[in-house]
Amino acid sequence: PHSAPAPPPFQTWLATHYPANLQGQWVDPDGDEDGDGIKNQIEYAYGFSPQSYDVVDNFSISQVAGPAASTDLTVTFRRDESATDLTYLLQVSSNLIDWTTIARSTAGGVATGENGGTINSDATLIGTIHLVSVTTNLAAGTNGKKFVRLKVDRQP
Repeated sequence: PHSAPAPPPFQTWLATHYPANLQGQWVDPDGDEDGDGIKNQIEYAYGFSPQSYDVVDNFSISQVAGPAASTDLTVTFRRDESATDLTYLLQVSSNLIDWTTIARSTAGGVATGENGGTINSDATLIGTIHLVSVTTNLAAGTNGKKFVRLKVDRQP
Protein backbone atom coordinates (compact mmCIF):
# COMPACT_ATOMS: atom_id res chain seq x y z
CA PRO A 1 0.00 0.00 0.00
CA HIS A 2 1.33 3.37 -1.04
CA SER A 3 0.20 6.64 0.40
CA ALA A 4 -0.80 9.51 -1.85
CA PRO A 5 1.92 12.09 -2.47
CA ALA A 6 1.70 15.31 -0.49
CA PRO A 7 -0.09 18.08 -2.37
CA PRO A 8 2.03 20.95 -3.72
CA PRO A 9 2.44 23.86 -1.28
CA PHE A 10 0.11 26.13 -3.28
CA GLN A 11 -2.65 23.50 -3.11
CA THR A 12 -2.13 23.17 0.65
CA TRP A 13 -2.37 26.97 0.99
CA LEU A 14 -5.59 26.97 -1.04
CA ALA A 15 -7.08 24.20 1.12
CA THR A 16 -6.21 26.21 4.24
CA HIS A 17 -7.94 29.35 2.97
CA TYR A 18 -10.79 27.71 1.05
CA PRO A 19 -11.67 24.62 3.16
CA ALA A 20 -15.30 24.63 2.01
CA ASN A 21 -14.39 24.09 -1.65
CA LEU A 22 -15.36 20.73 -3.00
CA GLN A 23 -12.60 18.48 -4.27
CA GLY A 24 -11.84 19.51 -7.84
CA GLN A 25 -13.13 23.07 -7.47
CA TRP A 26 -10.62 25.49 -8.89
CA VAL A 27 -9.46 28.81 -7.46
CA ASP A 28 -7.83 31.11 -10.03
CA PRO A 29 -4.19 31.98 -9.11
CA ASP A 30 -4.79 35.33 -10.88
CA GLY A 31 -8.07 35.92 -9.01
CA ASP A 32 -8.58 38.53 -6.29
CA GLU A 33 -11.60 37.46 -4.23
CA ASP A 34 -10.94 39.96 -1.43
CA GLY A 35 -10.64 42.92 -3.83
CA ASP A 36 -7.34 44.24 -2.44
CA GLY A 37 -5.64 44.35 -5.85
CA ILE A 38 -3.29 41.47 -4.97
CA LYS A 39 -3.63 38.29 -7.05
CA ASN A 40 -3.99 34.99 -5.19
CA GLN A 41 -0.55 33.76 -6.27
CA ILE A 42 1.06 36.92 -4.87
CA GLU A 43 -1.01 36.64 -1.66
CA TYR A 44 0.49 33.14 -1.39
CA ALA A 45 4.02 34.37 -2.17
CA TYR A 46 3.80 37.06 0.54
CA GLY A 47 2.12 34.82 3.14
CA PHE A 48 -1.12 36.82 3.05
CA SER A 49 -4.72 35.61 3.23
CA PRO A 50 -6.70 35.69 -0.03
CA GLN A 51 -9.85 36.37 1.97
CA SER A 52 -8.83 39.51 3.84
CA TYR A 53 -7.77 42.91 2.54
CA ASP A 54 -3.96 43.18 2.62
CA VAL A 55 -1.54 45.99 1.85
CA VAL A 56 1.88 45.33 0.31
CA ASP A 57 3.81 47.37 2.85
CA ASN A 58 7.08 45.45 2.71
CA PHE A 59 7.99 46.28 -0.90
CA SER A 60 10.06 49.43 -0.91
CA ILE A 61 12.62 51.15 -3.09
CA SER A 62 15.16 53.72 -1.93
CA GLN A 63 18.20 55.33 -3.47
CA VAL A 64 21.28 56.99 -2.05
CA ALA A 65 24.43 58.45 -3.56
CA GLY A 66 26.96 55.74 -4.37
CA PRO A 67 30.66 55.89 -5.18
CA ALA A 68 31.97 57.97 -8.10
CA ALA A 69 28.72 59.89 -8.67
CA SER A 70 26.74 56.66 -9.06
CA THR A 71 23.48 55.75 -7.29
CA ASP A 72 22.83 52.77 -5.01
CA LEU A 73 19.29 51.47 -5.42
CA THR A 74 17.97 49.31 -2.55
CA VAL A 75 14.82 47.21 -2.88
CA THR A 76 13.10 45.34 -0.05
CA PHE A 77 10.51 42.58 -0.55
CA ARG A 78 8.80 39.71 1.30
CA ARG A 79 9.21 36.02 0.56
CA ASP A 80 7.78 32.88 2.19
CA GLU A 81 10.29 30.07 2.71
CA SER A 82 7.44 27.53 2.92
CA ALA A 83 6.40 28.37 -0.67
CA THR A 84 8.82 25.82 -2.09
CA ASP A 85 7.06 25.77 -5.46
CA LEU A 86 7.90 29.45 -6.11
CA THR A 87 10.82 31.30 -7.62
CA TYR A 88 11.11 34.99 -6.69
CA LEU A 89 12.98 37.10 -9.27
CA LEU A 90 13.83 40.72 -8.46
CA GLN A 91 14.38 42.43 -11.81
CA VAL A 92 15.37 45.86 -13.13
CA SER A 93 14.84 47.44 -16.55
CA SER A 94 15.43 50.77 -18.24
CA ASN A 95 12.69 50.25 -20.86
CA LEU A 96 10.03 47.85 -19.47
CA ILE A 97 10.93 45.37 -22.22
CA ASP A 98 14.34 43.95 -21.32
CA TRP A 99 14.55 42.77 -17.69
CA THR A 100 17.69 41.77 -15.77
CA THR A 101 17.42 39.59 -12.68
CA ILE A 102 19.47 41.00 -9.79
CA ALA A 103 18.29 38.59 -7.06
CA ARG A 104 16.45 35.29 -6.82
CA SER A 105 15.09 32.85 -4.30
CA THR A 106 14.17 29.38 -5.51
CA ALA A 107 12.23 26.61 -3.75
CA GLY A 108 12.13 28.43 -0.41
CA GLY A 109 15.89 29.00 -0.38
CA VAL A 110 17.85 32.02 0.77
CA ALA A 111 17.92 34.87 -1.75
CA THR A 112 21.07 35.19 -3.84
CA GLY A 113 22.32 38.20 -5.79
CA GLU A 114 23.36 38.18 -9.43
CA ASN A 115 24.14 40.63 -12.23
CA GLY A 116 25.30 43.28 -9.76
CA GLY A 117 22.65 42.64 -7.11
CA THR A 118 23.97 42.32 -3.55
CA ILE A 119 21.87 40.74 -0.80
CA ASN A 120 22.02 42.96 2.28
CA SER A 121 19.78 40.70 4.35
CA ASP A 122 17.30 37.84 4.11
CA ALA A 123 15.94 37.97 7.65
CA THR A 124 12.97 36.27 9.26
CA LEU A 125 10.10 38.73 9.66
CA ILE A 126 7.61 36.35 11.28
CA GLY A 127 7.29 32.57 11.06
CA THR A 128 8.31 31.49 7.55
CA ILE A 129 8.09 35.03 6.14
CA HIS A 130 11.39 36.72 5.30
CA LEU A 131 12.22 40.31 4.44
CA VAL A 132 14.88 40.49 1.72
CA SER A 133 16.95 43.63 1.06
CA VAL A 134 18.92 43.92 -2.20
CA THR A 135 21.18 46.72 -3.45
CA THR A 136 22.37 47.34 -6.98
CA ASN A 137 24.58 50.17 -8.22
CA LEU A 138 23.49 52.41 -11.09
CA ALA A 139 26.58 53.80 -12.79
CA ALA A 140 27.14 57.54 -13.10
CA GLY A 141 25.64 58.90 -16.28
CA THR A 142 22.83 56.32 -16.31
CA ASN A 143 20.14 58.38 -18.00
CA GLY A 144 16.40 57.92 -17.79
CA LYS A 145 14.39 55.80 -15.42
CA LYS A 146 15.05 52.46 -13.83
CA PHE A 147 12.05 50.21 -13.33
CA VAL A 148 11.88 47.45 -10.73
CA ARG A 149 9.58 44.44 -10.48
CA LEU A 150 9.28 41.31 -8.39
CA LYS A 151 8.36 38.43 -10.67
CA VAL A 152 6.99 35.33 -8.94
CA ASP A 153 6.91 32.07 -10.92
CA ARG A 154 5.14 28.96 -9.62
CA GLN A 155 5.98 25.41 -10.58
CA PRO A 156 2.75 23.38 -10.89
